[in-house]
Amino acid sequence: MKTIKFTHRAPMTMSLDECLKNRRSGRNFDPTRDISDDILAAILYAACGKNGENGLRTCPSTLERRAVDVYAVRADGVWHYNDKEDAIELVKEGDFRAITTYGQDFVKDAPITFAIVYDEEKGKSPEGEKMPVVWAWADAALISENIYLACAALGVSGVTRAWFDPEKTRQELGLRPSETAFLMHSVGYLKD
Repeated sequence: MKTIKFTHRAPMTMSLDECLKNRRSGRNFDPTRDISDDILAAILYAACGKNGENGLRTCPSTLERRAVDVYAVRADGVWHYNDKEDAIELVKEGDFRAITTYGQDFVKDAPITFAIVYDEEKGKSPEGEKMPVVWAWADAALISENIYLACAALGVSGVTRAWFDPEKTRQELGLRPSETAFLMHSVGYLKD
């Protein structure tokens, strides 16, 4: 399996107050500007990275089940973020960004779309009881907000989206049968 291990994250030095003031949804992406690996690493760390030796994530997780993960959908493939290794692992080669929408044209211009994905198997209790899906939706929304704040701190833009076909997305992105994409979050630099 092809893996990219992050060795450096772009610094996020903006205060939380400044991030909140600068957070915007952007759709007018510049298709000529890519997102560097150090910015990608910083956004993924903010989304749901490991934030200390205790193994906790930067985002809350209902009952610490970690049932929601992030995939980076880029021109070169679909990559799963492994927070324990601070790395992305190739799931499927190819450019699948266009299938993460029902027709929002700006999506193809964003260099990265983050698929925020719920895994029903991870959401089960040790006794096999399913987690209420609303809990997973809350976890997904918190991850998306962390992406927004990281984008503001790093000088890039993004927009959360829910207009896509979950079944087609599962198949095309190479997700497991127990996984369902809840949200998409397209990210890139805006045109001047």
